[in-house]
Amino acid sequence: MFHFYYRVIPKLDITGRVGYLVGFRQDAGSLLGQSISTGFNLLPIWAGARYFFMENGAGVYGAAEIGLNVLIPTTSADGTAPDSRARLGVNVGVGYVISKELPIDLRVQFTMYNLLFKNGADAALLQVDEPNYFGIGLSAGYTFQL
Repeated sequence: MFHFYYRVIPKLDITGRVGYLVGFRQDAGSLLGQSISTGFNLLPIWAGARYFFMENGAGVYGAAEIGLNVLIPTTSADGTAPDSRARLGVNVGVGYVISKELPIDLRVQFTMYNLLFKNGADAALLQVDEPNYFGIGLSAGYTFQL
């Protein structure tokens, strides 16, 4: 993931993130003697903000993001995969930046990948109810100042 931060006021950053996440695969059983596994990968494009509660640019912060999540389903049954779908999602988290001199960023977040648009035209065509996709993430990063 690539993270972008722009300081608006001393304790508030506007943020942007984009990346590619490889999802977990799950065994879905077998069909006609062939093992089937499913999963999905994700292309997130998020924008949001983070606010530092202690000093400017270091210490504990809270973060919230909203963005587009392109879900890319995968399957191993016949080599084909369902079409990818775009969903609007939200992300809230709490993090800690060690110091301005050592900008290591530790974060935990909760994400709902398909908050909106999950019952759109593609779901109506398939005549299925799409389940909610949630995630809890842990991350560690180092901030390079440009």
